[in-house]
Amino acid sequence: MTIKDLRLANGLTQKELAEIAGVTVICYQHYEYGKRVPDARIAVRIANALHTTVEQLWGGSPTTA
Repeated sequence: MTIKDLRLANGLTQKELAEIAGVTVICYQHYEYGKRVPDARIAVRIANALHTTVEQLWGGSPTTA
């Protein structure tokens, strides 16, 4: 699923998710369209709002120690 898919599945608008993340709508749109990658603090806020993990949002997998 893409960030957009998760946002829509959670019933959020771009504006609402941008407010949760603490960024402008334009900045959030850049994340959703793949033009920018958020810093860790913002990525965690977005993941929490979408009930997922940062790793799942950006296609990585968690590493194990």
